[in-house]
Amino acid sequence: MKKLLATLLALVMLLVPVLSMAESAMTLDISLSNFNLTPFLEEEVDPSQVEVINDLMNALGLTVYGMENEDGSVQLGLSLNLSGQPAVTLDAQVAEDALLFGSNLLGSDVIAITPDELIETLKNNKDTLLELGLSEEDYNALMEQLPALFSDPMSGLDASAMDLSDLDLTATMEAVQAFGETVQLTEGELTEQPADCDPATSVAIITMDGNAMLKVLSAAMSDIMNTALFQNYTTLMNGMLQAQGEDEVDFAAAVQEVFGRLSVKDDVVVTLYADEYGDPVRVEYALTLIADGNEDDSLEIDGVLTRLTGDTLTYTLTNKLTVDGETADVVCHFILKSDTSFTVDFTATADDEVVYASMDAEIAENGGDLMFVVTVTDEDGNRDGMRVHEVISEDEITTMVIDYLPLEDDTPWMTITITVSENAEHAKLDGSNAVRVLSMSEEELNAWSEGLESTMQIALIGALQLLPDSVLNMMLEN
Repeated sequence: MKKLLATLLALVMLLVPVLSMAESAMTLDISLSNFNLTPFLEEEVDPSQVEVINDLMNALGLTVYGMENEDGSVQLGLSLNLSGQPAVTLDAQVAEDALLFGSNLLGSDVIAITPDELIETLKNNKDTLLELGLSEEDYNALMEQLPALFSDPMSGLDASAMDLSDLDLTATMEAVQAFGETVQLTEGELTEQPADCDPATSVAIITMDGNAMLKVLSAAMSDIMNTALFQNYTTLMNGMLQAQGEDEVDFAAAVQEVFGRLSVKDDVVVTLYADEYGDPVRVEYALTLIADGNEDDSLEIDGVLTRLTGDTLTYTLTNKLTVDGETADVVCHFILKSDTSFTVDFTATADDEVVYASMDAEIAENGGDLMFVVTVTDEDGNRDGMRVHEVISEDEITTMVIDYLPLEDDTPWMTITITVSENAEHAKLDGSNAVRVLSMSEEELNAWSEGLESTMQIALIGALQLLPDSVLNMMLEN
């Protein structure tokens, strides 16, 4: 019974966050191809072992779907694919009168669980569920959600859990208004042209309250963290920490504590040089951040942002950071080569240590095929890259092909193909002759489980037959 409860609990908790797929009747297919570890391995590695790994990875695929049936029930499905064929499948249907599960591991059997059966079973086995790792808080939340899960599956979905529709920026806007009242603008006299930028025709001095600026950032972070999306993210992260035996973290409180400790020494002064159209060509700024009111514990930031137009349009952001007399220089260039291509490079220098990275990107649109190419270069000259194609067909199918490139040549070492199909049809689970596992006696459950073993073995043998020949040969040899 403990194994059954653990499986049942995992399935129910899996349903709640993925019900949104059913609302859009979407099918997602993911597959791998061109997987090749050879360029990354040492010569002494056994080529036959590499072949097995490559073939196995290239055979893998995943299909996930969701749909809403005409009777109002919601159905979800998951399929682990091998060599383009379903190897292990799981389907779940949520209706007002029952929760149905089907799988190729169950053969033709469909498991049905009524709301009363499920709720009563969870109530009677609370201690067992807590022993399996479910927290008291999650148990109570689950019990609250279950009635809505059956009566109206989609009502259990808070729309804001998937987006930022519940974002309330009232506190942020109040902070922005207060900050705006501290800003003072003074026209300066342009006596000479600033360096390393386009010609300037005017200069202005902007003075602002740095602490009011911090309050804007603090309020914005607080507003974002109050959304259901961020709270769901926090729950997920804390679940991962718990699984690793770590303590939970109140991320919102931690961020606010950081802002609470910080203050800005004096006003922030910004010098703005602009061209004849009023567009900035050079911005100079300086501020000092203080921790816990202690000026000996401070971070000084001196920054310059420039725009320079030539064969390309280049924006350069330079920051000099000083802490306890130690300095670091951080320089970032954004180079717009054309409307469809750009380069970003980053250099950080502290003492004799240098960190460098560069990214080249190109977007090309041709007959509905969108290609996005990104290459990255590190300080040692090693290059890596990614190429993305997106093809949108007329029958509501979108395919994205992502090539990962070693860039020594144009051959990818891995390709991920993602296909999204809208309104794709899937067979509806039939619960007319379903198995009611929670209504069975211990003897009936054991008898059914024994008969299920042979069904599962047949399904697993069928899955093994879908493995590539190299993998099967290795298994037979061992």
